[in-house]
Amino acid sequence: MSPDQDGTELMPAAFIGHGNPMNALETNRYTQAWHAFGRAVPRPRAILVVSAHWYINATAVTAMPRPRTIHDFYGFPPELFAVQYPAPGLPELAAEVSDAVHPTWVGADVDSWGIDHGTWSVLVHAFPDAGIPVVQLSINADKDAVPTPDHFLPLLYLAGLASADGDGAGVLVDGYTYGSLSMTAYAVGMACPEASGEAGGLAGGTAGPAPAVPPDASNI
Repeated sequence: MSPDQDGTELMPAAFIGHGNPMNALETNRYTQAWHAFGRAVPRPRAILVVSAHWYINATAVTAMPRPRTIHDFYGFPPELFAVQYPAPGLPELAAEVSDAVHPTWVGADVDSWGIDHGTWSVLVHAFPDAGIPVVQLSINADKDAVPTPDHFLPLLYLAGLASADGDGAGVLVDGYTYGSLSMTAYAVGMACPEASGEAGGLAGGTAGPAPAVPPDASNI
């Protein structure tokens, strides 16, 4: 972390492969790394997330004061649908994002989206108290060269930050699950921490670690 040209201190940024939504309820080496990341960074004013799961034909940011927890999947156990991540929003951040990317138009979404599982399945481990405001930035589907690059494009945001930082990105955690699902995560502007083994998920509003860590490439 270092100051930018006007002396403002910059916060670290990260790209995190969130994998199976069940990671929200589990403890493994990936969720431990997310937990270690959350403890290692300075507490931010807000968290801006570019989620693979808000993939629309526009550039938009969530601008509601109380974003809902979205369970944008099916076929998972009731315990996962019971997870809530009641972080506040930060409507004024929408204007800041819009100013930062001018002249690109950015819509302010006040009622259609919220916090999807690409965001909360990671944040329940990184920031389990849900006390930091969370704002999501959409992926604009009209900007793609590949049919559905939704889980890749967020990495390009971090690549741009790494290039501007000059020191590149570090690996927060790497590996694969289910034989082909990459769980690699990168961070910029900080020394990547070691996982402490104290990660905890958030089920139905309560945090607590799972009783055991499953072997790598399992997650079940």
